[in-house]
Amino acid sequence: FIAHPIGKHLLEWLCAKRPVEDAKSLLFDVYIQTLSQLLRVVSERGHGASIIIVPDVKQAFAKTLTTTKYPFISDFRMSECLEDVRAVNARRGHKKRETVLENLKVRLAAVAQLACIDGALLLTPELEPISFATTLRADKWSGTVITGPSLNITGPSMTKSRGGDSFPVWSLGTRHNSTVDFVGACDGAVGFVVSADGPVRGFVRRDSQVILCWPDCRQSAHAWHMGS
Repeated sequence: FIAHPIGKHLLEWLCAKRPVEDAKSLLFDVYIQTLSQLLRVVSERGHGASIIIVPDVKQAFAKTLTTTKYPFISDFRMSECLEDVRAVNARRGHKKRETVLENLKVRLAAVAQLACIDGALLLTPELEPISFATTLRADKWSGTVITGPSLNITGPSMTKSRGGDSFPVWSLGTRHNSTVDFVGACDGAVGFVVSADGPVRGFVRRDSQVILCWPDCRQSAHAWHMGS
């Protein structure tokens, strides 16, 4: 899922609060693996989920596209946690690696639990929860949905796919379609839908007419890590 369009969004988010080279370091050293781990933890729970990461500049607008039963102010301090992981990976700072990684594990488990409650989980770019059990109320997406570019691993070989195939999101359930509608309405948002039967699908709006879909992010995340 960290093919060019989603990777571009992730880097832009991180650059909003730190220098470019620092953001790139965080993206490649910590962020991709942490996001992949979160999606894996949610998937392993065997419960469908919708997770949407909303850019900081779009969070007020996102509230106009949602309703939630549970007002929520998060204090998970995920940004601090990500920086701690990067520090121990680089052998900097005074915190013990085992303590930092256990702290990350506990926090990701808590975020995953919120994701498994019926309704969507909205996150900041630093993976801090914004709202959970959220009803998405964006207008129906009127554009097309096609597969995005990706890296594919088959045995020892790795190939690139340009994507571009039509993706029949209309044939899937409410969780998929409401996520597509939201991503289509909220420019810069990235949506992930975890199916109870396995696949983790990623969605990002390319332009006003096209949403890109990665049919199974578990494979493409692994490919990105192997190819980086």
